[in-house]
Formats: sequence, structure tokens, C-alpha cells
Amino acid sequence: MQVGAALALAVTTALVTTGDDGTTRSPEQMLDQFRPGLVFVTIVALAGLAVTLLPMLQRRRNTEDDEPPTPDGTDLVDALTMKS
Repeated sequence: MQVGAALALAVTTALVTTGDDGTTRSPEQMLDQFRPGLVFVTIVALAGLAVTLLPMLQRRRNTEDDEPPTPDGTDLVDALTMKS
């Protein structure tokens, strides 16, 4: 995980600093320079969200098919204690 975060940071830094020749730029030019890095970070964040949510949705779908919920609240206790 930490290696992936370091790679994402390195790529983002490379995208943001590409074309920086050290001259003073207008605010619009600075924002244009940051835009590719912001797009990349957004894509990485959405990919991370998908990787996180897909197993949760799959587990939820599997538990819905197994048994109907019981009215005594034991499903809530099982969910909170991560029992299946």
C-alpha cells in the first residue's frame, strides 16, 4: 500500500512540474499546469473507492441470498462483530 501511494505521489508531482521553467506565470497558467495532476489524483481516488466498495457489495449480495433477516436483531450483532 505505501509503495502505491508513493508511486501515485511521484506521478502526480511529475505531472504538475512538467513544463515548469521557473518563470513567473499568471494564475490561469498555474492552474493549467496543475490540471493533469488533479485529474490523475481523481482517477486514483475513484479506483481506490471502487476497490474498497466492490468486495463490500459482493459480500452484501451473498448474505442477502443466504438467509432472511431475523426479527430479534441477531443480524445486527453479527454484522457489528463481523460474524458471517
